[in-house]
Amino acid sequence: MALSQTGGSNLSAGLTITEDLDFNGFSILDIGGIGFENGQEITWNEDFDTINIPSGTGSTLQVGQEFYFKIHNDTGSLITNGQILKPISGIVVGSEVFPTVQLAMSDVHENCSGTLFVATSDIADGSEGMATRIGRATVDLSAFGGGDDLFLSSTVAGAVTNVRPTFPA
Repeated sequence: MALSQTGGSNLSAGLTITEDLDFNGFSILDIGGIGFENGQEITWNEDFDTINIPSGTGSTLQVGQEFYFKIHNDTGSLITNGQILKPISGIVVGSEVFPTVQLAMSDVHENCSGTLFVATSDIADGSEGMATRIGRATVDLSAFGGGDDLFLSSTVAGAVTNVRPTFPA
């Protein structure tokens, strides 16, 4: 590994890595984590056999277990971690286009048909955040018992329930 330094005697200030990192034969299970600014750290998640990479937005991508989309919240209120979302259009922010969403609900077909996302962190109104469409999203489901079947709520937008909605919801 070749390292170069800019900016004083602190190696972490301006560290440039120009070749692959070599962990001298250690297993990924032996690496405590690769640290970055603000306490962010890439780590191995033994529970799910995945590499955890912080997104910088409060959520952590579990590589190989989920797939993220960056979305824009223009709902007029906070989207909270774990809420179920339905993409509805797109918006240009700067030079990028982001999907916009509404809170999904199973009350009528139009509110839950097609693609659904799960918010993976709190997303303030007017800002961007992460949501997953495919894979394992880590959210608080402690209100439900182990083994409960979960459904999209027909009475609370963005929520899940362990009560199956009745027809036609």
